[in-house]
Amino acid sequence: MNDTIDYIEKIMNQTSLEALWDVHCAKMQSFGFDKIIYGYTNYRSGMSLGDVEDFFILSTYDRDYLDEFIGGGLYFNGPMMKWTLENAGAQSWRLAREAYDADTLSEKQRQVFEFNQDYGLE
Repeated sequence: MNDTIDYIEKIMNQTSLEALWDVHCAKMQSFGFDKIIYGYTNYRSGMSLGDVEDFFILSTYDRDYLDEFIGGGLYFNGPMMKWTLENAGAQSWRLAREAYDADTLSEKQRQVFEFNQDYGLE
């Protein structure tokens, strides 16, 4: 419990976005996450996230990946996007792999899954 409180205090005491992001990325890396995307929009309405140009994105991914995944609109057909829009909390990426293996993803979802595989992601 003290680790969580220490982390929250450390985050709360940051005076710049860059410093906060560095602290957060280090913490997430301690859990085994080497890649992170954080996205925020003020314009979500139902299943729409609004215009991608209005998104606030922080990420540790390479720029070329983000340009295609976010800028090219692939994110919206990601295998976990529907779940994300309908739920809150955490869910295992294992579900996307299982759906891919079971051939239950739509064609667009399969394309995004395979795009991610091309970048070494699953």
